[in-house]
Amino acid sequence: MIFLIFMFLFCNKNSYAVTTQNIKLPNGFEVILIENHQSPVISCVVNVKTGASNEDFSSSGVSHMLEHLLFNGTKKRTQEELYKETDFYGIYNNAHTNMDYTNYIVLVEKSQAEKALDIQSDMLFNSTFPEDKFEKEKGIILNEIARDMSEPSSFEDELFNLRFFDGTPYNLPVIGIPETIKNISREQVKEYYERYYIP
Repeated sequence: MIFLIFMFLFCNKNSYAVTTQNIKLPNGFEVILIENHQSPVISCVVNVKTGASNEDFSSSGVSHMLEHLLFNGTKKRTQEELYKETDFYGIYNNAHTNMDYTNYIVLVEKSQAEKALDIQSDMLFNSTFPEDKFEKEKGIILNEIARDMSEPSSFEDELFNLRFFDGTPYNLPVIGIPETIKNISREQVKEYYERYYIP
């Protein structure tokens, strides 16, 4: 059986080849295209080069807060329209914040690629941070923090980072700290967005 699997892989090795192309646009936006015809879907992952390491105690969690807020509406689409379109076209749309970056991913059947990229770029560059959604997102993040602190492994990780990275931005939790999230303003988030969410 192992021999047959090896022969199958060896004989078909060229069918799994992918093509990679790196492009840097005039505005500084870096694009890496990876072509793979083994799957009928496309994925677009946008990495914004900012995360918790760009924060301090007064802004802890702003990257994570911004990640949440980008799903709340744009100049072209309300939050409800964003969700309705992603569901209608079968688009997986998600995000993740880390210490040094925040990434946004869409995954969709290839015939709907243009629609997925339109939604993703609209969220990234035209978000409006509706005031009526701002406090709701604070509540969601505060619940996430409480959940994480009730899990021993998360609590241990945060305690380790607090001590090991003392005096650096890496000692603050990516998710944010409750005091800062409670007091963060919409203006703070908008200023952070305008500073870092550029090509």
